[in-house]
Amino acid sequence: MLHSDRQGAALAIAGGAVVVAGAWLLFDKQRRASQASVADEPFLQLINPASYRAHNPPWLIEAAAAASSRKYAPLDASSAVPPPVREAVQRLRDAVANAGDACGLLGAAARSSLFMLEKDAVYLNHGSYGAALKVAIQAQHYFQERLEAQPVRFMETEALQALRQAQLALAQVVGSHPADLVFVSNATTAVNAVLRSIQLGPGDLLLIATTTYPAVRSAAARVAQLRGAALLEVELLDVLDQPAAIIQRYQAALQAGGGRVRLAVLDHIISQVPSHLPVAALCALCREHGAASLVDGAHAVGALPLRIPELGCDYYTSNAHKWLCSGKGVAFLWAAQERQAGLLPLVTSHGHGLGFQGEFLWPGTSDMTAAMALPTAIAVMQALEPAATQYRRQLLRAAVALLSVAWGTQGVLGVQAKEATMCSVEMPPLSGRPPSAQLAGQVHAALRQRYRIEVPVACVRGRLWCRVSAQVYNELGEYQQLADAVKALAAEA
Repeated sequence: MLHSDRQGAALAIAGGAVVVAGAWLLFDKQRRASQASVADEPFLQLINPASYRAHNPPWLIEAAAAASSRKYAPLDASSAVPPPVREAVQRLRDAVANAGDACGLLGAAARSSLFMLEKDAVYLNHGSYGAALKVAIQAQHYFQERLEAQPVRFMETEALQALRQAQLALAQVVGSHPADLVFVSNATTAVNAVLRSIQLGPGDLLLIATTTYPAVRSAAARVAQLRGAALLEVELLDVLDQPAAIIQRYQAALQAGGGRVRLAVLDHIISQVPSHLPVAALCALCREHGAASLVDGAHAVGALPLRIPELGCDYYTSNAHKWLCSGKGVAFLWAAQERQAGLLPLVTSHGHGLGFQGEFLWPGTSDMTAAMALPTAIAVMQALEPAATQYRRQLLRAAVALLSVAWGTQGVLGVQAKEATMCSVEMPPLSGRPPSAQLAGQVHAALRQRYRIEVPVACVRGRLWCRVSAQVYNELGEYQQLADAVKALAAEA
């Protein structure tokens, strides 16, 4: 730098210091004037937010302390299922025990006895919103009736006890300590809470992928814009069946970030094209480069075995309404112990200042009965194991083989994973109509309206794909109906 340049820089710095000093003096003058004017009025008081202490209700303090404890009484599984459905759950367990396994209770039998789906519809889209078990909804209704019978007693005692039972039941499913997870309404809410809580400023980066769920992408973009940060995106669509290539691309992205990546949002199971990402390896990469990791496992819990702490992530979220078949509005957010202090919910309520559990436990008056019924859903799905897992895996692979042969296509994404419950199958050309997002929407609508088949259709990299799910209520004949319907649409002019 030339001598004159150094002088100019020094003058600029000095000038900036003068501006900052002047601004502080003006602010301090205004602050003292404000304090003086407040002091003149006996009914006014200035409160420093840093010294603010909330008036937490005693019942919430007690519940938050119990939820935060690292020592806890084990789950009483029988009492966690409410009385009206306890007998039905036990009957199912007895039926499985008498049959030797649950295979004979799956397929059409499961659809009629366990679920509430329309009789004449072909429902191959469990992955989008799930489908709730009948007994889970009945359990939820029980809690709703208890709520309305005596709202105050229920909200301040029974509800918190039921949520605690649900927390213990869920912790067993995901291999977590109960104190490390909290309930939220859906995975998107959890992602937003994490994004709003991390330290992010100008020049920082949020790492996403081309496969990141659209709502999550939007949340990341909004937070980045508010904080003066930016998004760094990894292209994955061309390497979804290549775990090593995926790891290499994230390695390159983190290196290119130069230590500025504050958070990486990683899909456990991609929504659009349901490939399973090597999340444990990716979380390890993030740690090496000083970036926090948030795993979006919206499709994971209930679909594959989980031991969240072993993944090495900082944050994890999943929906219970999908593969655990709970009522809607039940999801969880898990956070490593060292990340919990700064993690806050999107809504501040009576739990202000009560720590991770207390802050999330009470979002204000709302209907949390779907979460209270979660132990019932878990009990039913566990009663069907291990037959249910084997049934889904075999059915999905048989469905892929059927559709690929019927359509004369070879593209398949997602079925490579051992625990796969969803996959995307390439669709045949449709009478010369070029693949597009608009055409995908038209095919989806035609399948629903004309054939009563519910299945998502998407255009990815210039090809049409159909994402099929395999749940315990599905049968192979339903995929044959899909194959025939698509062939008929493809033949139309």
